Amino acid sequence: MHASKKVILVDDESDLVDLWQTILVKLGYDVVGFNTPSGALDYFNTERDSMDILITDFTMPEISGLQLARHIHDIQKNLPVIICTGYSEKLDGIDLEKNGIRKVLVKPVKMKTLVDAIEEFLLVY
Repeated sequence: MHASKKVILVDDESDLVDLWQTILVKLGYDVVGFNTPSGALDYFNTERDSMDILITDFTMPEISGLQLARHIHDIQKNLPVIICTGYSEKLDGIDLEKNGIRKVLVKPVKMKTLVDAIEEFLLVY
């Protein structure tokens, strides 16, 4: 169904990455998960043409999800980015679209909400 669509997950909560990755793979997505933004950036720098969507946490050590999105958006403008956060007020006043962020999901994110968001962008991407 979605085998050709590659979803990149980034969250410093490894249990969450593992859970979402397991479910999305069962739904037919090709999923690569990372617990650090640096791991995702390394992957992006070698595999950028194979990525279809990036889902990242907002608050992480090293760099934030916003910084990760901005870096990737500077290189690959068309890649949809979904940011997940429990602190949506920290995004107030930020031009999300300018940073490549197409959607914000507030944690805890229900799996159906996540899948609907992925589908929304992969159908038009």
